[in-house]
Amino acid sequence: YCIVNFVFIFKNLLNASLCIIKVTSDCANVNIISDSSLTDSYAAAELQLYLQRKGLTVSEDGFPIIVKTDDKMVADSYRITATLEGDTPCLTIAGGEGTGVLYGVFYFLEKFAGVHSYAEDTYVIDDTDVIITDGVMGELTPDFQILNTPWHPFATLAILSGAINGNSHLFS
Repeated sequence: YCIVNFVFIFKNLLNASLCIIKVTSDCANVNIISDSSLTDSYAAAELQLYLQRKGLTVSEDGFPIIVKTDDKMVADSYRITATLEGDTPCLTIAGGEGTGVLYGVFYFLEKFAGVHSYAEDTYVIDDTDVIITDGVMGELTPDFQILNTPWHPFATLAILSGAINGNSHLFS
């Protein structure tokens, strides 16, 4: 059956659900929902930017993607889950305090949307559909916390220019 005009759910032999967002469809749209915190808003803006570059439209009637910080999670961790059954299907990208939600967004873009970001204006977008599977799609809990490491030259330049993690396009 069809959730929204472009999202189809299939059952395979293992009874697992699969959602395919057809990028080539005229009605390929998502609804990105986030809290008003700076980190959550920034993560949602990055997700929107790259999904739009991929060809998806963001609108209130689209497939819901929730981006949020979860205070119960370890700092810098993330968890990506999808609920495809029932009346309210959605994808949730939750992260621990710090940059966890950003790590989750970029993991989702890389592994499930075919978006590979290498630097501020250097990225590759595969000509593929967005794949969402029911249940836990990815999670990471770091063994220890590392914040603001200056080893990456783009990050260092971005910090000097007032940007976050080398992504200054939101601030110009």
